[in-house]
Amino acid sequence: MNIKALEQMLKEKEKELTDLSEFYNALIFKERSNNDELQGARKELIDGLKNHSKIYIGMKTLGDLDLKTFQVAAKRIYTAIEEANERAVELCSVWEDYVGDSNWNPYKVIMDETGKRMTELGDEVYKVVTTSLMELNEHNSNGRYRIQDLWNFKAGRKATLKEGVAYILKQWNALKEHEAEKKLKVRHMCLYFTTSTV
Repeated sequence: MNIKALEQMLKEKEKELTDLSEFYNALIFKERSNNDELQGARKELIDGLKNHSKIYIGMKTLGDLDLKTFQVAAKRIYTAIEEANERAVELCSVWEDYVGDSNWNPYKVIMDETGKRMTELGDEVYKVVTTSLMELNEHNSNGRYRIQDLWNFKAGRKATLKEGVAYILKQWNALKEHEAEKKLKVRHMCLYFTTSTV
């Protein structure tokens, strides 16, 4: 092979590389655009499901602790109901601070089950705090601040966008059927009153 042929081959390879680089950049742009669109749709679903029941799919604030669990634990320690409820609110607040503190790491690979803080209020509180920490670490690894997300309460995990959309469509169809049944009942009642007055 002579030098001219090698130079020509090099130019062709450079053009291929440029084309591939442009194609790669276009794919990256498209992927980011699609991701932004999906995140926007997910946010709309979360906002739309804030006030709905939490039986199947709904909005959950990751990192929130269940006050009821702390009330049960406080009632075992304090006999006066009012004192137990006040103490439960205080304890829940303290534990929310612990969970939100990124410097507090009660576990490395395995949860430190022997820590005094983790065991003094009983298994229920331990379980709630552990679940909250794991959710925050899994779904919000940048920090330990609470975030709202789409949640599959039945499966106990983050819901997919597909599940959220399917749930909304199912609710919408059920509402449409209910409205159609109401209209049919009204028509039957109108027919009944029309025929009975004649």
